[in-house]
Amino acid sequence: MWQPLLESFKKKLSSWKGRQLSLGGRITLINSVLSSLLVFLMSVYRLPKGTLKAIDKIRKSFLWGGEGERKRINWVNWKKVCLPKEAGGLGVRDLGNFNRSLMGKWWGRLAVKEEGLWRRVIASKYSEGGGHWMDWVRNGVGACSSWWRDVRGINKEEGETSGWLTEGFRLKLGEGKDASFWWDEWCGEICLANKFPRLYLLSAGKEKDCSQMGTMCNGTWKWNPTWRRKLLEREEEAVTELSTLIEGVKISPGRPDEWEWLHSKDSRYSTKSAYSLLTKVPRCPNQEKVFRRVWNPNLPNKISAFNWQLLLNRLPTKSNLLKRGLGATMGDGICNLCQEEEEEDATHLFLKCKKVRWIWKECAKWWGINIETQADCWKTFEHPGAWSRNMRIRKGWDCTWSAVVWYIWLMRNQRIFQNLEMNPGLGATMGDGICNLCQEEEEDATHLFLKCKKVRWIWKECARWWGINIETQVDCWKTFEHPGAWSKNMRIKKGWDFTWSAVVWSIWLMRNQRIFQNLEMNSGKLFELVQVRLFLWIKAKKAWCYFTLSDWLSNPIACLIVNCGGNR
Repeated sequence: MWQPLLESFKKKLSSWKGRQLSLGGRITLINSVLSSLLVFLMSVYRLPKGTLKAIDKIRKSFLWGGEGERKRINWVNWKKVCLPKEAGGLGVRDLGNFNRSLMGKWWGRLAVKEEGLWRRVIASKYSEGGGHWMDWVRNGVGACSSWWRDVRGINKEEGETSGWLTEGFRLKLGEGKDASFWWDEWCGEICLANKFPRLYLLSAGKEKDCSQMGTMCNGTWKWNPTWRRKLLEREEEAVTELSTLIEGVKISPGRPDEWEWLHSKDSRYSTKSAYSLLTKVPRCPNQEKVFRRVWNPNLPNKISAFNWQLLLNRLPTKSNLLKRGLGATMGDGICNLCQEEEEEDATHLFLKCKKVRWIWKECAKWWGINIETQADCWKTFEHPGAWSRNMRIRKGWDCTWSAVVWYIWLMRNQRIFQNLEMNPGLGATMGDGICNLCQEEEEDATHLFLKCKKVRWIWKECARWWGINIETQVDCWKTFEHPGAWSKNMRIKKGWDFTWSAVVWSIWLMRNQRIFQNLEMNSGKLFELVQVRLFLWIKAKKAWCYFTLSDWLSNPIACLIVNCGGNR
């Protein structure tokens, strides 16, 4: 019966390439897509444990980047993965608990007396012994369908959550006609028959409802349980305790009895509240604060997922790979950055390695703080709690910390897999703020894109090409506004917008090549790239513009006015 479900799961996964997605992307797909495929079925049927195990196997394989039958290392225990994010997990749904919380909605619909054919069928078949809906699902008599057996069975799982539904619903007394005095939990957490078993045996009204166990006197309700014989002294003490317990609960004539769900604010059953109850974990406030910061909304999801692995010490460092029997792949386990006989674990790689300590020193100088790199990654991430209570500063530090460890990891991988040497001087070069193109002035936007001697000639070429005068001693805003001073033609203005964008984009690319790849800027080639890039942009947006590249290079204004007229 469940094989088609497993096949649909595998078919869905086959259209995605797990290894080409980041961990953050795979987490999103598992939470938003894979789990949602099951919602309808799990709302009606109880999935067998074998089916749940098979689905979890597929989800685990996809989460850690496996494809088909190829196995990958499961870096974190699946039970941990299924915990809420603030508890150190990924918020991936535990399908067993999710199935139970979805099927629990049938209990919730019975509790609010939802009308419908299904309820009348259930009532006619399973209410032979009388009582209300809780008696039907809690006790049950005779043979029943497999579906009803599953609905009843979700409350009787072995373990800490056994009885979670019967304990989660409480009867709020109205007129008391639907509430059994002795057997319903209308006063406290357990029924009175279990709390006072001796008095129940002596009661003259074992089957009576609450409305029959007292009288209304001058508008005030008074409880008056009756007994089969005269009570002994020790039994009188139990009656006094019973009277004290029920004294504060009053009957309200004309108001129906209602069942309340104790785990939601509106007292109505919800799948979310039930799932939270079933996955409840011990509170650890300090840990929760840290993990909430890990999933910073200002960070890309893949960076947050990387931080999560790092703080749990579950990154594929050489030390962790050696522990999992991959020594042949990792060699001696020595750090590839410093090559100093130090084992590459998370603390060494991200904090203590001599090739990365200068990064933290630069961060400390930048933020004006002291960073202790001899601690572990967890304490370094927690650091702002010791010197700032400002939420913005904390979020800023979270982003800074994330950027540092992420780029250390990238450089480590470049060193291992591409044999590229890490350049310690790069941070110092960027730290002094000097423009890498001319090596003369501070690199701000105005200097980089307008005033740098390496780029001024590009604007001169543009001025000659367009037949205008461009003032590069102002700021980027005024340079972008420039066509308003010399043309009212909308096509020419749009053409200038394209040109300006192509120039600054090309300058930015060349600047990055200079910094990150140490490639020298070629003056003649850059302006040609600007012209060709601009031609391709316009042709992509205006496919009906009939002019050639040579026409464009010789007279851009004529091309815009003559060949780009009209709309299609």
